Amino acid sequence: MSLGVCVITLSMLTGIYPASTVNLNNNSVHAEEVQLSIGIVENVNQLDGTFNIIVSPENASDVKSVRVPIWSEKSRKIVWYDAEKQNDGRWVAHFNFKNHDYLRGSYHFHAYIYTVDGKSSSYDLGKVQLEEFQSNVSAKVQNIDTVNGTYDIVIQANSGAGIHHITVPIWSKADKSDLKNYEAVNENGQWVVHFNKQNHQNHIGIYHYVVEVYFNDHTGKRISMENVEIKGESLTLEGNIVNINSVNGSYDVVINASAPSGVKSVRVPIWTNANDINGIRRRNKKMVHGPSTRTSKTIVII
Repeated sequence: MSLGVCVITLSMLTGIYPASTVNLNNNSVHAEEVQLSIGIVENVNQLDGTFNIIVSPENASDVKSVRVPIWSEKSRKIVWYDAEKQNDGRWVAHFNFKNHDYLRGSYHFHAYIYTVDGKSSSYDLGKVQLEEFQSNVSAKVQNIDTVNGTYDIVIQANSGAGIHHITVPIWSKADKSDLKNYEAVNENGQWVVHFNKQNHQNHIGIYHYVVEVYFNDHTGKRISMENVEIKGESLTLEGNIVNINSVNGSYDVVINASAPSGVKSVRVPIWTNANDINGIRRRNKKMVHGPSTRTSKTIVII
């Protein structure tokens, strides 16, 4: 397989292609036998699915326009390309397989030449083969940070039709209530998803994910990957009573609290009669350092 410049000269095809008429989707294209040096194909890029058709009409000064109908053997769809006139009198049509649903295989094309006096002529210029490519998808997990609950999923994907987009659904809970679909971003030829447990309710534990690759030809691949475990801090809560002053009737409640997502606030219910919950009085103390602090010490003064 060659991805570089390729030149196919069609002048040697004289006599191989007789006059023919092709009917596709109620369209009709008729072409006479190929004439010497009437057309060549240049710059075939097998990977990108592009090439140029160069038409060199006789009596170039009399030519008003050139049109090139192209269709794939796999499809009944004809696409008409309007060739562009060059300074040297040649006409160029730029083919791109994205205009043909990214199909690979054999493409047939004719040339229609229209002159300034209203006459026209048509020629069968043969065909070009776009090689088939096997689609491949692989992925790996990198940059795992168990403290902050982040990691990257790096995806390698290729297809003859090209990649349209890649999504990676990730979840931890059995009911998938924390599922989030990540859109992969193309970074220097590879696709990357940046995971953060904050998008999943800061859950600690096993995370599941699959890679879903969508190709330009409306096909795709889905691969399941190994689970990733996030072992962040667990929820802790401890409290002590200090500085008891029986004379003044006061004491301090010191609370140590930590949570994977940080502690937002601590509330302490206090009552005098164990059987009288209606007498509960709540003290609400927020952390001194704000909700981003993972571990806090809160003092409630009574």
